[in-house]
Amino acid sequence: MSRLAAAPSVVQSVDWLAIAPPTLTAVVGLVVLVADLFVPENRKPLLGWLSVAGLAAATALLLPLLDGDRSTFCLTGDPGVCSYTADTFTLVIQFLVLGGALLAALLSVTALKDERGRLPEGEFWFLLLSSAAGAALLPASRDLATLVVALEVASLPAFALVGIRHGDRRSSEAALKFFLSSVTATAVSLLGISFVYAATGTLYLTQVADRIQDVDGQLHTLAQTCVVLTLIGFAFKTAAVPFHFWVPDTYVAPPSPSPPTCPSSARPSASPASSSSRSSRSRRTPTSGAPPWRHWPPSP
Repeated sequence: MSRLAAAPSVVQSVDWLAIAPPTLTAVVGLVVLVADLFVPENRKPLLGWLSVAGLAAATALLLPLLDGDRSTFCLTGDPGVCSYTADTFTLVIQFLVLGGALLAALLSVTALKDERGRLPEGEFWFLLLSSAAGAALLPASRDLATLVVALEVASLPAFALVGIRHGDRRSSEAALKFFLSSVTATAVSLLGISFVYAATGTLYLTQVADRIQDVDGQLHTLAQTCVVLTLIGFAFKTAAVPFHFWVPDTYVAPPSPSPPTCPSSARPSASPASSSSRSSRSRRTPTSGAPPWRHWPPSP
C-alpha cells in the first residue's frame, strides 16, 4: 500500500485559459449544430450571429495570454515537455486564424441571405467553426500526434464546405479531389511520423529535435526517410511548391459564400496567391454546365 501511495501521478494538469480560444470555438460550433435542430427556418440567421459572437469572444480570449508563455498537457516527470504551448508565435497565428474566421463569418452572414434555401446554414456554420478551431490548435501543437489531429480537424470540415451545395457537379468534383489529395497527404505524413517514433522513441517536437541528430547508425537511413515523408505530407496539406498542383481544380469550384478554409492561416486558401488564383479562374469559367476547356480561349 505504501508503494502505491508513493507512486507518482500520471494525470496531466490542464491550463484552461491557455486552451480557451480553440476550445470556445469548438464549443460554439457544437452549440450551433444542436441549435440548428430546433431553430425555425425563418430564424436561421441567428446561428450566423451566434457564430460571429463566438469567434469574437475566442479572439478576445487571446488578450489574457499576452502576459507570458503558458504550457499545458505536460509530462508529469518533465514539465518542460508539453503538448500545447501558447507563446508569442502561437498567439500571432491564432489571432490571424480567428480574425480571418471572424471576417469570413461576417461576409457569410450577408452572403447566405442570397443563398437562402440552397445551402444548409446550420451545417455551414458548424463546419466553418470546426475548421477554425483546428486551425487555431495547429500553431500551439508541440507534439506530432496533436499536430496531425489539429491539421485533420482543420481539413475535414473543408471537404464538406467545398461540396456543401448538393447537386452541383463541379462542387462534388472539387470536394472529391480535395479529399483524395488530403487523404494521400495524411497517409504519407502518418507513415513518416511512425518512422520518427521508431527512430527517436518520442513524438514531442523538442525531444525529436534533440534525438534525431544522434540516432544509432543503423537507424540513420530510417531517420532521413521519416523526415522526408513527414515534410512531403505536410507540404501536400499546405499546398507548398511543388505539391500544389491540386489547388486550382479544387478551389475554382466551391460554391460557398466564402473560401472554405479561409479561417486557417496554415492552409493554402488563406494565402493571397490562392485567393487571387481562384478569383481569376472564376472570371474565366463559363456559367454554363459545359467544361471550361470547351470555351477556351476566352473571348476578349
